[in-house]
Order: sequence, then structure tokens, then C-alpha cells
Amino acid sequence: AMGSEAREQVKDLTAGTMAGLMSKVVEYPFDTIKVRLQTSKEYRSFMHCFDVMVKKEGVSSLFRGIAAPLCGAMLENSIMFWSYGAAARTFGGKENLSTAGITVCGALTGFPISLWLTPVEYLKCRLQAAHTAHLYNGIWGCLVHTIKHEGVSALFR
Repeated sequence: AMGSEAREQVKDLTAGTMAGLMSKVVEYPFDTIKVRLQTSKEYRSFMHCFDVMVKKEGVSSLFRGIAAPLCGAMLENSIMFWSYGAAARTFGGKENLSTAGITVCGALTGFPISLWLTPVEYLKCRLQAAHTAHLYNGIWGCLVHTIKHEGVSALFR
């Protein structure tokens, strides 16, 4: 049988995963429309862009390219919920934390999140930057190229 600590960790990971999923599903269409508005003169407003996209390309166009950001958000939030839960349990449990304890647990949560987000943001920037984007064939190509030519430490610059 699963021990109480393992059960709590599973709860934290599940809650974080679902939080990441829901936040990305809700946020992504807004981000897609923002990018369209920034990169095209075709649209007069947010609602005009939304209407044109849905009529011409279908509702699914609002979610094009969501797979990688969705997985990233699910992992990011699962790490965040898990690490906060683990820190809180270390200090006597979420229900027993003082304001200072909550602050410390929140700060401790930042460390594992940075280990995930720093390389992800680095790779994203390499793929977006005009002077490096052409060098890579997607995020995996960028990751492999960076590690092969610059080492793992490059991901944390």
C-alpha cells in the first residue's frame, strides 16, 4: 500500500498537472490571437482577429502549436505543487504553516522550478531569435545541438 507521504506527493503532482493543463488551455487562444495581432496587419482588433480565425481556419486554429507549451505548463505546475507540498510537509504540514513558513516554502519552491524553466526559456529564446532560429529544426534539435556544441551548462546561462 502507498504510504501517506507518497499519497500526498501524488495528490500534489496531480493537482499541479491539472492546473497546468487548465491554465494553458484557457490562456493559449489569447496568446495565439496576440501573436497574430503582433505579426499581421490583417486584423483590426482582438475580436476581429478571433472572428476571422474561427470562420476561416476553424476553432482548432486557436490551439495550433499547443502541444509543447501544454506539456511544459503541466510539468512546470506539477513541479511547483509537488515542491511546495514537500516543503510544507517538512515544516509541519500546509495547515500548520505561519506566514513566515508559507514564505519560506514558496521561496524553496522557486529552486526546482528554475531548474526546469531556465533551460526551457533558453531554448525558446534560441528558437525565437532571428540570428539563431535558422540553426535548429525544432526544440529537440536545438537541445541536442546546444548540448553537443556548448555542453549542458549552456542551458543555464
